[in-house]
Amino acid sequence: DVDDDDVDDDDAEGGLEMMMMMRTEQCSSSFSSGKRKGGAAGKYRLSDFLSTKRKEKEEIERSPPKGFFVLDAEAGEELKQGFDALRVSLATVKDIFAIQKTDGNWSFKAGELDGVLGLSSRKILACLHAAGIKSLGHKAYEEICNLFATILTLLALRHHLASQFPIADDFKGVGGGITPEWQDHTKLAMQFVCKCIATHGDVYRRLGLGHSWKSSVEDLLVKSMS
Repeated sequence: DVDDDDVDDDDAEGGLEMMMMMRTEQCSSSFSSGKRKGGAAGKYRLSDFLSTKRKEKEEIERSPPKGFFVLDAEAGEELKQGFDALRVSLATVKDIFAIQKTDGNWSFKAGELDGVLGLSSRKILACLHAAGIKSLGHKAYEEICNLFATILTLLALRHHLASQFPIADDFKGVGGGITPEWQDHTKLAMQFVCKCIATHGDVYRRLGLGHSWKSSVEDLLVKSMS
């Protein structure tokens, strides 16, 4: 018989299906010849195991991670209010890009964004610390904090100045032309975001922050405003 504890979850979609086919052939032969007892039962046990594992995997993929802020209608209004409260206008764009780093990112350090955007870096960082971000190591901690700050700034620009900053949700493109004056700065920021996302994958999910980098940032903004 197959011992459930010895079967790796990662094999459920591959190797175990081959094992099931082999077991089915063995059990069918043994059952028909009467040389082996319980062969049919063994076949169905393995089939049930595979079915259960597939259902568990589907359930995990459908379920939001622990701590994820489910965006219902009320939360959607809170999110809108959070972005509305940020100080972004054509008059402040120059100040926003003035504190952008040479590699394209913005940072929560020294409260630079607090004065320009009117947010609370301290509260956002407190949420990240509570999620265990420091356990990833100093380099990853610095990069991911800068990633969150950069995504937040880009989303704030898009929220208040959509026609000037038509940035796509995946930060890989734009829905129209970015104002030429800020085009190079914006593309540099988007390149930084994409590079960090490629490096750190779904860390946001492992930390229980959201179902995407964008939703994680939105959740942090809402929490920082409360």
